[in-house]
Formats: sequence, C-alpha cells, structure tokens
Amino acid sequence: MLVARFSSPCVAHVNIAGRGSTIRKVFLLTIARAFGLRYVLHLHDYNYADYFRSRGAFLQKLIEKPFRGAATVVVLGRGDLEVVSQLFRLRRDRVTVLHNAVPDSLPDLGRIHCVGKPCHLLFLGDLSVRKGVPEFLRALANPSVSSRCWYATLAGGGQFMIFAR
Repeated sequence: MLVARFSSPCVAHVNIAGRGSTIRKVFLLTIARAFGLRYVLHLHDYNYADYFRSRGAFLQKLIEKPFRGAATVVVLGRGDLEVVSQLFRLRRDRVTVLHNAVPDSLPDLGRIHCVGKPCHLLFLGDLSVRKGVPEFLRALANPSVSSRCWYATLAGGGQFMIFAR
C-alpha cells in the first residue's frame, strides 16, 4: 500500500480582493485558523475600503478577523498601508508595503522621433476606470504626447468604447 505523506506548510500566502474573493478567503482562512495555520494576507484591490464599508456590520466583523489574524498583511502602496491600518486597527509594523517592482520612468519626450515604425502602445485589461483607462486616454491626448509618432491598441472587456486613432 502506497501512503503519501505531506508536511504541513509553515505559512500560507493568500491573495485577497473585494467582492467574491473576500467571501471565499474569509471561509478558507477561518478553516486555516482553526488548524493553526499561519498566513500572510496579500491585498490586491484598488479601493478595498469602499468594498469593506459597503458591507453590513456582521460581514465587516467576519472580514476583519482574517486581517487581524494574519502574520502580516501585504499591500501595494503607502495609501493602502494607511487604509488597512485604520480599517482593521492594525499596527503599521503588521503591514508590509510591497512597492511596484517596475520603476516609474519619465521618458525624455524631446528625444523621441519617428524613425521607421511608430511606437505601438498596447493596453490589455479591463477597459474601466478601475484600471486607469481614462487617465491613459487623457495622457495620450496631451499635446506633448499626441504630436509624437505612435498608435495605441486597447483591448479587453469593460465599460469603454474604443476609438481608433
């Protein structure tokens, strides 16, 4: 007879966002806590505070427990650090900020010239306010950008109609 043996993990890394993700994770983390499993809760949501505040008091209490029980809560920016600390009454040393791994760069637009093919800008994702599409379109309409040699393709589901340039 073959018996598989699994060692228990020392810590689980759990991604969480608003809506259905939170409900699923509350359920799973309740079970994990019952078995004594330590976990890191990694928040991926552009505006979790609005989601949380829109829930009733009972659901807010259920949501709060996984945040307060996490070994650490990982967030993607300083703004989320403030939000999570305040919403769930967590000390800041219990929240870790994981900054975007891609550095912000400001191209020297004066050096960009149309040589050969134009620059192709590609956006793949949810075409929505949440993903920054209005800001992207406003940036493309800026005279210092729109006068350059480029074209853009935006593709995905969402609320915006796409117009070709």
